[in-house]
Amino acid sequence: QTYAAKIEYHTAPNPQLYKDSKIMTEMKGKLGFPTCHQVIYLKQELVMVTDLLGPNIQDILDNIEGKKFTMKSTLILTEQMLKRLRDLHEKGIIHRDIKPENFVIGKGKNEKLIYMIDFGLSRHYLIEKTQQHIPMKSDRAIVGTLRYISMNCHEGLEVSRRDDLESLAYMMIHFVIGELPWMGIKAKSLGEKYKRVYEKKQETVPDEICKIYEVEIEKEKEGKLRYNIPMDSFVSCEIEIGRA
Repeated sequence: QTYAAKIEYHTAPNPQLYKDSKIMTEMKGKLGFPTCHQVIYLKQELVMVTDLLGPNIQDILDNIEGKKFTMKSTLILTEQMLKRLRDLHEKGIIHRDIKPENFVIGKGKNEKLIYMIDFGLSRHYLIEKTQQHIPMKSDRAIVGTLRYISMNCHEGLEVSRRDDLESLAYMMIHFVIGELPWMGIKAKSLGEKYKRVYEKKQETVPDEICKIYEVEIEKEKEGKLRYNIPMDSFVSCEIEIGRA
C-alpha cells in the first residue's frame, strides 16, 4: 500500500502538523477523514504518515472549463462536505479553515468519497472538563483563508460552528458562479486588502446568501445544529444564482 507523508520543520514559525495529527486521530474511523498512521520525530522535522488521497476540489475546479461546477455537482459535493462538518462538530471540533483545498477526493474504491483534511488550525469549541461551549470573546486574531472567512472572523470575534458553515456557503457560491464578489480585489498592503474584502462581504449579507441557496441551519432545543439542504428548493434557485 502507498501512503502520503507530510513534513514540517521544527523551525516552522507557526507549527501545525502535531495538531493536525491529533485531530485526525480523534476522527479515526469516521467516514471521509484520512487516517494518521504514524508521526515520526526526526532531528530537523516532524513527519506525519497518512492515507494517500486524490486531488483537492480547488485543483479540480481550476481544470474545468469556466472554472465552475454544475448545480448537480455542487449539490453532490456540498452534501458530503456538510456531513464531514457535522461529524467534526459532533466531536466538539471546529475546522476554522474551510476552503476547497481542504476537501479532497479518495482513490480507488473511494474515488467518489470526499475527505476533509488539514486540521492544523482546528480547535475544540467545547471545554474538556465541563463540556460547555467556549465563551464568546472579541479582539481575536483572524484565522483561516481570507476568501472564505466569516464576518465574525473579520470582526475579531471568537469563531465557532456557524463560521465553518458560513465559509462553506461562500464555497457553494464559488462553485456555481465561478467566483465571489470579493475575488480579485487589489490593495497596497495585506491590512488594506483584509479591510476591502470585509467591506465587500458586508455588501453581500450572509443571510441573503443563505436565502438564495435555501440552506436551512436550524438550532435545536438541545443546542445541536441540524445540517439540511432541501434539494428541490436548491435546484429551483439555479437561474436566480446565475443572475447574481
